[in-house]
Amino acid sequence: MTRAGNAYDVTCRGVAAFELWVGVGTVDLAAPVVVRVNGVEAFRGVVAADLGFLLERAAADDDRTMLYAARLPVTVPAPTPAK
Repeated sequence: MTRAGNAYDVTCRGVAAFELWVGVGTVDLAAPVVVRVNGVEAFRGVVAADLGFLLERAAADDDRTMLYAARLPVTVPAPTPAK
């Protein structure tokens, strides 16, 4: 996975879905987030901060450098057939 601003590009295979955990301060939560999987847009939209998730992960991780503002479930798009 790579990230540039609010855009994530993910390459995977053998995966039907995954969760993207958005780190505090990594993206602008007021602007749309774009997730492309294997070159196909899988998500575009504003991601709301989730205080409950942030607190849950902070307690589990016990590491101030690993703070997650939200989680985003992503369904991997089906591959397009070759022509």
